[in-house]
Formats: sequence, C-alpha cells, structure tokens
Amino acid sequence: MLAYGKGCTQDMDKAFSWYRGAAEANETTACFIMGEFFRMKNKYLAAYWYTKAARRGYDAARVRLLAVL
Repeated sequence: MLAYGKGCTQDMDKAFSWYRGAAEANETTACFIMGEFFRMKNKYLAAYWYTKAARRGYDAARVRLLAVL
C-alpha cells in the first residue's frame, strides 16, 4: 500500500523498510521485491535477494536473476 499510495500517501522509504523486514524474515515475495528495489542500483544486492526468492521457488526471481548476472 505504501509503495503504490493505495489508501495512503505513497512513501517509498517506509515501504522499503517494511519489505526489508519481511525479506529478512525470509518472506519469499518480499525477497523478490527487494531484488526489484536494487535491480537498477546495485546488481549484487539485487542478485542476493533474487537468489533468496529463487531458492524458495519464486520463478520470476529465477528469470530476473539470469538478467542481472
């Protein structure tokens, strides 16, 4: 909701914080989204998060991982 401003004011910093917490707790979709956050800024961090999501069976993460590497 925070990332897209649905029902609230858009706040990417808060959204990032929530996604990071969920990803650190090994929530698969959050790991993928963290990869998306880093895709254009830091390919190494993107690859890290995509790998975590891919290892948990998230197919889109596998595709993104190949593109990042």
